[in-house]
Amino acid sequence: MLVSLSARAEYQSYAATLESSSWSAISSKGSCELSHIIPYYGIATFVRRIDSDMVFFISTNREEARSGKAHISSYPTGWQSSQQVREVGSTRMSKGRRPFYIKGEMALRMLYELEEGMQPTFSYGDWANGKDQIKVTLSTVKFRDGLDEFLGCVAGLPPYEYDTVSDMVIFFASGSTGLSRMARAELDRLTQYLRYDPKVKSIMIAGHTDSDGEMDKNEVTARKRADTVERYLLDFGVDSSIITTDAFGERRPMESNLTPKGRAKNRRVSIELSK
Repeated sequence: MLVSLSARAEYQSYAATLESSSWSAISSKGSCELSHIIPYYGIATFVRRIDSDMVFFISTNREEARSGKAHISSYPTGWQSSQQVREVGSTRMSKGRRPFYIKGEMALRMLYELEEGMQPTFSYGDWANGKDQIKVTLSTVKFRDGLDEFLGCVAGLPPYEYDTVSDMVIFFASGSTGLSRMARAELDRLTQYLRYDPKVKSIMIAGHTDSDGEMDKNEVTARKRADTVERYLLDFGVDSSIITTDAFGERRPMESNLTPKGRAKNRRVSIELSK
């Protein structure tokens, strides 16, 4: 669909409709995939494999002729009138049929956004016409149809490498001390690893918040987040004697609290293992 923004600029918007949107999971030994068809554009896929971070990529129907940069924002759906647009960040675009390849923290963030009912959207300039913009949206419609199988697959991956779990970060929604389904899947992966490796001698859990609200209340929220993660590990049989918890409130931000993106990264619990 071509929509006019002004007399000088236009954008092409690619997104699944309410009727066409679908998400499907593929589970295999050592690999989990969650895919979404973007009509007339390509296929968006989240992938989680043994000993690797979360990966997201888009395979396009036609080759991108040039490399560049795209901006990622997360938009509320029509029924989320109280939500605001969230800035996720930017990513490099590559030439060829896989222009977007994102791994680690940002890929996880996009999955969290979808789980919360938001719609991550890529925006970039059309190389054929420098004035035009292209927008590619991941629809949240029917996202949960494939999410259950995907998260079940992720939780079942055997994590044999220490480096894949030794320094984990669990993110939280604003003001929340509850675990998202993706956070639970990550913690399940950790508990599974701990069954394989008796050499782990300590687990340090630290709760953090963004700077919204009063400092004293943020300290309490950070403590509750750390306690939530600790309880989850204890419920799965992790030895309490190797767990230490702490809370830092807003005092140790990963990024600036001046932006929605920074605040989202600061609402977290960090988990560090030691042998």
